[in-house]
Amino acid sequence: MAVASLEDLANRPTAEIAVVGTPLVLRTLTVGQASVALRPINTELFIDHPSDYEATFNEFLSLLAKLSSAKGAISSSEKEAMRASRTISRALYTTLQAAGATMDYLCSSQHARKNYGMRFEELIEAMFEALGLGHEPINFGLSYTAEGVPQIFNNQVDLVISKKKKIESTRTRLDAEEVVTSIKTSSKDRFAKIFLDKELLRTVTGQEIPVVALFHNDVQRSGIEKISWTFVAGNFIAYVSAFGPLTGVYYVDPPIHITKAPWKKYLRTFEDLLLEDLWTVVF
Repeated sequence: MAVASLEDLANRPTAEIAVVGTPLVLRTLTVGQASVALRPINTELFIDHPSDYEATFNEFLSLLAKLSSAKGAISSSEKEAMRASRTISRALYTTLQAAGATMDYLCSSQHARKNYGMRFEELIEAMFEALGLGHEPINFGLSYTAEGVPQIFNNQVDLVISKKKKIESTRTRLDAEEVVTSIKTSSKDRFAKIFLDKELLRTVTGQEIPVVALFHNDVQRSGIEKISWTFVAGNFIAYVSAFGPLTGVYYVDPPIHITKAPWKKYLRTFEDLLLEDLWTVVF
């Protein structure tokens, strides 16, 4: 799908504005008689040429197979090479962003947003599958007692992931060795629910709940020539202070806060997730 999207994008008349101080560009396509503004593109991660994309994505697939076989225990030199090339982020970013940019001019904005989110979830599930991890969305119905009255806490989670191929959690029980995973294209308006769900699950089950949040990016177009960051920095630190940190927060294309204190302590990349944390922190 990404290759077809890249080929189509290359054949359409395009105007481009660089966002000063960032690697982002804002592209506007001419479709018939109309001009269509595309989502911001990070030129450090986006691969324009289909053949280059295919080569990078195949390298990414080879890495997933190696990580699966070695349970993450690949050499330091291999990890350093992967970090330097940013193969993980470039493969994931281009796969999703090429499709998303195409949706910008082929679909209504509402349909594009929903479809984009579904494609991201499918991409992450496919990644976990290639890594040999169990993964399953679960709509929990967990029993608890409040003021002596039996209650049911209903909570839909995007995925529960496990080191084992088979997920042991069920609708009525969260396995202590499995990890709740939230998958969203951006964190805008999302963190409040993620932190609250973690706290409520902890209260209801009486066990510590590992929660990983996976995001694509946190930037959006603002008018014709500007962008805005959707990561709500102050609120995030307030949630950490109130509820404690999540097990991990990972971005394909992180917001600028990833290099700034205090956020850099909590925000990570998908390189960090796949090359280190998944095998040492998450499980």
